[in-house]
Amino acid sequence: MDLHSAEKIVLGTFLSDSYAIDEFLASTHQEMFELSKHRIIYEAVISLVTDGEPVDIVTVCEVLHKAGNIKKAGNFVYISELTGSVASSINLVSHIGILQDRFIAKTTKKVGEKLALMSSNSEPSELIAEVEKEISELSSVIYRKPIPSIAYSVDEMKKRLDIMAKNQTSISGYDTTFERINRQTGGFQKSDLIILAARPGMGKTSLMLNLAAKPALRHKVP
Repeated sequence: MDLHSAEKIVLGTFLSDSYAIDEFLASTHQEMFELSKHRIIYEAVISLVTDGEPVDIVTVCEVLHKAGNIKKAGNFVYISELTGSVASSINLVSHIGILQDRFIAKTTKKVGEKLALMSSNSEPSELIAEVEKEISELSSVIYRKPIPSIAYSVDEMKKRLDIMAKNQTSISGYDTTFERINRQTGGFQKSDLIILAARPGMGKTSLMLNLAAKPALRHKVP
């Protein structure tokens, strides 16, 4: 399948399936779309998701119209036609993979050309640093997630508080088995990145295993 067809299917699926947005939007980025009109449509989708608004043909066209980009995006008819190209979850992974592979190939080619120009008058350490920088930037594009809106964050907090009130507990996540940690954090949350740091021989591994054991055994969290 050619790249432009894959772009149409990915956008068409996002416009038609909210589940696809929840599960797969984070695996894509505007720079992965080669056609400028597809980039513009994708930007409108991201704008709606960031604001916590529903994504469909009507809302996307409204965003494009307000921004004066509706013609640049191919007009209403073209955007409507995109919904005729919809993929299942399994196939969507494949189509997104096409976008990612082409984007990685194009980006690495540019990086290679840049390094070739630098190699004649740069130190090896500078070349290595440049490679690391480019790889880091490439990874940040591939795995970048849209920033949630304040409205979305407030709604998520309300859901946590409702759970706590319903269960008559201060824990909205998974029990850490440590009362003080539970009180300060509300338990382990799905979005948490937990960094455990200390000098050697202080018991980091034992503490980590204790923290992980209860959620894993009681709540079947892998």
